[in-house]
Amino acid sequence: PDAPLDFKRKSNMAIINENGDYLIPPIYDDLNYYGFDNNLIVAKKDGHQGCLDMNGKVAIEFKYYNLSSFHEGLASFNLEPWGKYGFINLKGEVVISPQYNNCYNFENGKAVVSLNNKQYYINKQNERSKELTEGEVYLLLNPTAKTPYKKYFVEIDEDYYYPGVEDILTRKR
Repeated sequence: PDAPLDFKRKSNMAIINENGDYLIPPIYDDLNYYGFDNNLIVAKKDGHQGCLDMNGKVAIEFKYYNLSSFHEGLASFNLEPWGKYGFINLKGEVVISPQYNNCYNFENGKAVVSLNNKQYYINKQNERSKELTEGEVYLLLNPTAKTPYKKYFVEIDEDYYYPGVEDILTRKR
């Protein structure tokens, strides 16, 4: 009835039930079950990520450098450090080939992606929108927000503010 517990043992992760019995043995570097999305657990072993089913059986091969949890039946992945991102389905089949610099999870049929320093949303058929503004990206990622949020990356030293921040901050000497 209760969710299984996870714990670290000798730097490895395991999942146990309420009696302390292993559901998944402590042979994985990391287990990210994110609420057991679609009954798959994203696991990491020997530097690669894949998915286990709830019985600990490998459901998706351990070949990914990064693998997100599944949202709306798709998970983002890349195969190497600094590699491009794509999406796989619950069977581990590539449905959107790796082509994006960064991406977010699907929500309401759309995922925000970055390509060549521009942001777009895509649908599950990989049809891309027009380039998005910061406000549009914020609203897509935060659908309950009432107004767009403008981000300011602020690094302050004695004599310099990033452009656009002067009107927000008061300079103190």
